Amino acid sequence: MSIELQRVTYKSHDNVVAGHLRLPESFEEGRSHPAIVISGPGSSTKEQASGTCGEKLAARGYVTLAIRPIRAKAAANRATSKARQRVSRTSAARSTSW
Repeated sequence: MSIELQRVTYKSHDNVVAGHLRLPESFEEGRSHPAIVISGPGSSTKEQASGTCGEKLAARGYVTLAIRPIRAKAAANRATSKARQRVSRTSAARSTSW
């Protein structure tokens, strides 16, 4: 048996948080296990720094949950929204006949 990876989501206040839950090879349901929640740097995704760390800790017997920081998600959503607004304004300006 190897490390099991499960994609999970949970609600935190008004946000839905996505994460990768890693269960070590020694995992037995119903037993108590040491666990760690890992949130990488704001510019990272759960697959990068926190995912690598989670994999290594799971190999040592820890249950790990690697999540994306909510602030990073909110910042990414704001950046996407601003980019859409710029594209919309640019498109509107081009279609306006003077």
